[in-house]
Amino acid sequence: MKKIAIVYSSHKEQISEYLIKVIRELLKYNLEVSVLRSGLIDLIDLKVNYENNLDDLMKNCDLVLILGGDGTIMHFAKLAARYNKYILGVNAGRIGFLSSIEINQIDKIFNIVNGNFNVDRRTMFEVSYGDKSKIILNEVSLNRNLQSRISDYEIYEKEKLVCNYRSDGVIISTPTGSTAYSFSAGGPIAHPNMNCAIITPVCPYSIFSRSLILPGDEKIILNTNVNYHEYVEQLEKILGREHQTIFEDEAKSCGVMNVYFGDERIMNLKILDIQEENLNSKEQESKSNNEDESEEEFE
Repeated sequence: MKKIAIVYSSHKEQISEYLIKVIRELLKYNLEVSVLRSGLIDLIDLKVNYENNLDDLMKNCDLVLILGGDGTIMHFAKLAARYNKYILGVNAGRIGFLSSIEINQIDKIFNIVNGNFNVDRRTMFEVSYGDKSKIILNEVSLNRNLQSRISDYEIYEKEKLVCNYRSDGVIISTPTGSTAYSFSAGGPIAHPNMNCAIITPVCPYSIFSRSLILPGDEKIILNTNVNYHEYVEQLEKILGREHQTIFEDEAKSCGVMNVYFGDERIMNLKILDIQEENLNSKEQESKSNNEDESEEEFE
C-alpha cells in the first residue's frame, strides 16, 4: 500500500498537531500522502497531494487513514466501503473501539509497509425508504416520541413475517453495533466478523419479547404503524432532510423501511488490524528456542 489518504475531524482539539505528526511519520516510509484541500493544512510545509473533494480522495488511494474518534471513523467508513477501500483508524478521540492504534502509537505504521496486518471485515447495512438509501455501520432504529403511544412493529424476512413487537421502538443492529444502542436495550453481543442482523425491541410491552438474530444475506423489511408525521421526522434524521416531501407522500400509504444485505461491494468494510501481537509472539518464540538451545548445550 503506497497511496494513503488522510481524513479527520476538524473539530477535534490539537487536530493540526496530530495531522502533522501522522503525515511526517508516513513520509518516512516514502508513502504518497493525500489530503483534502482545506484551510487547516494549507500552511503545512510537507510533501502531500491535495484533492478538492472526498470522492477524488477515496478513488485515488489504497488506504484511508481516519484520524479521530469512533464517530469520525463511522462517518468516513461508509464512503470508504463504497469505493472498496481499506481503512485504518487512529484514535484521537475519547473511546476508540473501532481504532487500530492510538495517536501516540503512530510509529507502528511501519507494520503496514511491511505487510504485517490482518483485514477485519465488517458487515454494513443499506437502509432504504422509497428510492432513497443510506449505508449504516452500527444500527438503524425507529422509536416513538414523547407524545406518541406504544407502537406495533412487524419484521419480515424473504417477504414472510418472522416476528412482531409491541414496543417503544425497534433497533436493527449490525454485529459492530451490537455493543452500542442494541446492547443498552438488552440485545446480545455478536462477534464483529459475523454476518448477521440483530433485531431488538425497545421497552417491549411483553416480557417474552426478546432479540432476534437473522442471517445477513437476506432482505429485512420493517413495517410499523407509527404516525406518518413522526415516521417522516425520524427518516429525515436517518436519510437526510432533503427527502422530506418524498417521505410524506409515501408514508401516507405505507410505513415500510427496508434493510438490505448481501452486496459485498457496498456492505463490506475492511479495517486494517496491525499485528503487533504477532511480532511479540515471534520474538517470544525465538527467545524460547534460544533458551532451549542454551539448555541443551549446558547439558
